[in-house]
Amino acid sequence: MKDGTNNSSAAWQLAAADSKRYCNELAKSVPAWLQQNGPHSNIVLSTRIRLARNLANYPFPSIADNKDLNSVNNEVWEVLSESQLLPAPHFIDMARLLRLDREILVERRLASPQFIERKGPSMLALTPDESLSIMINEEDHLRLQAIQPGLAIAAAWDAISKLDDRLSENLEYAFSERFGYLTACPTNTGTGIRVSILMHLPAVVMLDEVEEIMKSLASRGMTMRGFYGEGTDANGNMFQISNQLTLGKTEAEVMSEVEKIVEEIKGFEHLCRSRIILDKGNFMLDQIWRAYGMLR
Repeated sequence: MKDGTNNSSAAWQLAAADSKRYCNELAKSVPAWLQQNGPHSNIVLSTRIRLARNLANYPFPSIADNKDLNSVNNEVWEVLSESQLLPAPHFIDMARLLRLDREILVERRLASPQFIERKGPSMLALTPDESLSIMINEEDHLRLQAIQPGLAIAAAWDAISKLDDRLSENLEYAFSERFGYLTACPTNTGTGIRVSILMHLPAVVMLDEVEEIMKSLASRGMTMRGFYGEGTDANGNMFQISNQLTLGKTEAEVMSEVEKIVEEIKGFEHLCRSRIILDKGNFMLDQIWRAYGMLR
């Protein structure tokens, strides 16, 4: 365990001195995962894979004191700054940000709503294109994230697994031979993987089929949430489809199950769109022209 002295803590804070300016720059650009047309991007906006990891010898963030949280920040910062694990990484000290700055990070899917509410020392590390990032001291010490445009589970997994492997060579993870990776929430224990697919499902919403899909997903160990994840609304008819449990399953099994379900939902959305065109074609044209008229 590294010490939690003020000098040690100051290192990562100094590296993140331009946090607010960097967030202001982010607000002026479009995330890379929205700029590119990924596979099936007419329905699937993005693929995100997160891995929950904790460091051995430190309490979970929810019960750790500021000294331990600072030490975790500094230990991770040292590894990232002295290696090429994240190319040209940016470091953001969450304590330096105003509320609006924090919300920008949530909108760009770089931070969870829970992360921006944390009171203790916490940090976000990310690549310039935002395809790889790490929330440090969220619910777990580390939340590794890879995000790709469209339906691209294999590409996201390739990126995040390489990052995870190299981090594990430099950091001592909390791991049990019996349970796998130890996490603050039991549902993440095991592989610690969470695969989340952001889908645009306007036709499913129009035909009032959302509840049926949610019931079906729950019976298969999956969940359907709003744009920002757990406890959020489906703004703009956008939903996150993700796995709920990781214990007892391999990463490959989880990814395969999620991809199969997403393909089913994608097909159902296409079917619903066809039904709307056949049954409500004139109504839809009227709505389109009304919207166009308002824009003019």
